[in-house]
Amino acid sequence: MAKHFFSWSLVAPLGAKLCRQDAIRLFAFEHLESRRMLDGNVTVAQVGNTLYVTGSGLDNAVLITNSSPSVIKVIGLNSFGAGSTAVPTHINGAASASFASVANLVINFGTPGANFGSDALVLSKLALGGSVHITAGNGNTFIGIGDFDMDR
Repeated sequence: MAKHFFSWSLVAPLGAKLCRQDAIRLFAFEHLESRRMLDGNVTVAQVGNTLYVTGSGLDNAVLITNSSPSVIKVIGLNSFGAGSTAVPTHINGAASASFASVANLVINFGTPGANFGSDALVLSKLALGGSVHITAGNGNTFIGIGDFDMDR
């Protein structure tokens, strides 16, 4: 839900004397802009059999799992930033993305000293023939690895 901010102004000709009643009639509200907490947009790219997952400097929450044998699915989850408002993480601008023939994962959620977003990474029911390399930034980072039931 967007929040709207307003400003008010008192408009009168230069040098005009205003009384209290004039001021009441001359106040006007202008709609400025809507404000929203920005969500993270995770970029995912496959080069050969390696999948590169790169987070933004914002809060990111991602689930990586096998959607079928030899197919990796990266799903954006809700992250909770300041104010505890659920904000969805996007994968290449969408809710999720799938990739075939992936053996290795390289996950980069920030450069230490540069990125301060809080991140959550869940690797669940994942079968790979290669390796996983994870880099986290300076924000709070949660990493869950296991056989989680994500349907609950």
